[in-house]
Amino acid sequence: MLDNWLSPLKNKALLTAKYNADQLGARILRHTVTEGMPDLSGVQIGLIGLRAAASDPIRAHLYRFCDHFPTVSLADLGNLRKPGLDFSIGALAEIRAAGILPVLLGDDLSFAQALYRALRMNYASINMTIADERVPLDPEQLDAPDCYMNPITLSGDSRILQLGLIGYQRHFVPPRVQQFIQDQHYDILRLGMASGQLPETEPIIRNADLFGINVSVLRSGQMPGVLQASPSGFTVEEACQLAYYAGISDKLKGFYLLGYAPAEERRGQSAMAIAEMLWYFLDGFYQRKGDYPVALDGLMEYIVELKRYDYQLTFWKSKLSGRWWIQV
Repeated sequence: MLDNWLSPLKNKALLTAKYNADQLGARILRHTVTEGMPDLSGVQIGLIGLRAAASDPIRAHLYRFCDHFPTVSLADLGNLRKPGLDFSIGALAEIRAAGILPVLLGDDLSFAQALYRALRMNYASINMTIADERVPLDPEQLDAPDCYMNPITLSGDSRILQLGLIGYQRHFVPPRVQQFIQDQHYDILRLGMASGQLPETEPIIRNADLFGINVSVLRSGQMPGVLQASPSGFTVEEACQLAYYAGISDKLKGFYLLGYAPAEERRGQSAMAIAEMLWYFLDGFYQRKGDYPVALDGLMEYIVELKRYDYQLTFWKSKLSGRWWIQV
């Protein structure tokens, strides 16, 4: 029972607000004290907050956004009952096992580990892509609090299959760490390569089972509500495009928007920006084409002969979306 893992929504402003029929708040199923956990039959996406203080401000904006996704079944499952990583892994694993795509909202970036490990309980291997202004891993600083990806990338048989890094800024990354990620053959796109060339990020995001955004990857003028603000970074519009790419990917099994620091907030600006990213994630989900190549139906084959190497490359193009895959 998910009730054992998740605390119902208690914010009176959220629960008593009146929403127009064309606003998301009028249709989102909600886990509340009075009504309990809603019937989750057919629910496709479940919102989960780490704690109310860091997720309710985001909800307040999202609920008031217009509903352009009539066929997307969305439920707000409330907040985690306990803050521990081990506890949250069980909750998120049960949500995914129910066929619901979990979307994690809040502050603590270490919960990216929990969502990854929850997916590993349901799937043999996981590809993960993150958008972050730093590279949050360092093999020489295993217990560093900023290196929230260390347990995922460095720990034995639970190691990640493939990692993508989008939007990092080189002046934050020690040369030894940059060399390490290159030696691991991770897919990497620095901020200067990704910003203004966002279609370059789509194949990396498309390959991910889990995609997450550390909201510090946005420039501080547009995302002040973070602990490590940087004057450079993605714009809100660019971050929304990244979230859209995640939503439209048929392969995606989990999504998070973490790193929000309510104490650093200015006039609700950051919470609204995160809600916008979430809205565009939903827009992408609504636009899904169902063309991920688990079978060859609906794909056109292109073969490129490399005579010099006595080898051939096979490419596949979707007739529905025009997206390309290479056969490995």
